[in-house]
Amino acid sequence: MIKYVVKLVSLSSKSGKTTVGTRLVDYLRRKGYNVGVIKHCHKDIILDIKDSSRYLEVGADEVLASSKDLVVMYKKSLVDDLKKVLDYINTPIVVVEGYRGSDIGDNVGIVRDVNDFRELLRTLPKKLDAIVSNDDEVLNEALSNGIKTFRFNEVELLGMWVERRALENILGSLPRKDCGLCGYSSCEVFAQAYLKGVNVRCVHTQQSVRLLVNDYEITLNPFVSNLIASLVNGLVNTLKGIPLRRDKIVIEVNNK
Repeated sequence: MIKYVVKLVSLSSKSGKTTVGTRLVDYLRRKGYNVGVIKHCHKDIILDIKDSSRYLEVGADEVLASSKDLVVMYKKSLVDDLKKVLDYINTPIVVVEGYRGSDIGDNVGIVRDVNDFRELLRTLPKKLDAIVSNDDEVLNEALSNGIKTFRFNEVELLGMWVERRALENILGSLPRKDCGLCGYSSCEVFAQAYLKGVNVRCVHTQQSVRLLVNDYEITLNPFVSNLIASLVNGLVNTLKGIPLRRDKIVIEVNNK
């Protein structure tokens, strides 16, 4: 699953990341986007559900607490790494609070003063893409460095920026053929549906080809697999009465 990741990063735990993050998620959800959240905790997590924590204490690797309104999963993590943690999130947009040391995703700095800003620039493994600050000196210096700027009362503008970046990210993974085989009029409309949680499929990026000869499967390298898929799809496109969206095509050749 392709994910667009935006990280809210700062030098301190009281910078306002959660305030910005909750407002950002609220904006994206109101626009209909499918959003997940990862919050990085430097200290041990205290479990509020007493009985669930007891199972972890005796060695369970995973505990799932379920009610009619909410399901919470506790999992022992062997590697505190954003790339690994992202495997547990199944949404196309992921808002991450923390993980400043990771080079994954767009970085949005939550900055109080110019010293924080300069230290963040110096220590991040990847460039700052945007900042949120009310300090005029920070805003001016960020703009001179080509960094997008937002004030704390402009989270909706930040949300619009995240929307655009998410769409660009998904479109960048698509062939941009606007072929319509997915059932959508263009790759951009496809990407918008994907970001809103619709189960969509692009035949050009998720093609899977199996070749069986006398019921024996022949291993295909990526070049041959893509060649066969392109050839078959091209031939089928010339036929009448074929569904626009084709999840599976089966061709059987009998030489008897």
